[in-house]
Amino acid sequence: MLFADPGPLYRHATAAIVAADGGLAPAEAMFSALVEVGERLAEIAEQPDRRRRVIAASPELREREQHKLADLTAAVASGLVQRGLPAADADVVARVGLAIFSSAWNRWVEVGGEDTFSTIFAAKLETVRSLAAPGSPGDRRSS
Repeated sequence: MLFADPGPLYRHATAAIVAADGGLAPAEAMFSALVEVGERLAEIAEQPDRRRRVIAASPELREREQHKLADLTAAVASGLVQRGLPAADADVVARVGLAIFSSAWNRWVEVGGEDTFSTIFAAKLETVRSLAAPGSPGDRRSS
């Protein structure tokens, strides 16, 4: 099956954020939950490269995929709000998390599952963290 009902995945994402270790910062809880979601998707994904090609060839399916991504973002934001983050902050954090998730998922598909999703996600997250750090290659303040 190339296209399954995503509802259970959304609920799982929200629940995983809420259930994450209370000592984790909200963003860290989200990252942990997104790794869980990605690993779960990787386990059940059937022909992810074929699925991606089918979606790329269809404007309707690309639009549907964007709606699904928006729904997952809303589910993640809901989990962050339930952890006490203000809604506006939860939205921003969820969008950042889903950008990393999407990049990691695309890479996982590209390498044909040679690496685990969690390994790829961790590398993408580390890239974002290192580029956001003071003195990073993208930090123009030191110029």
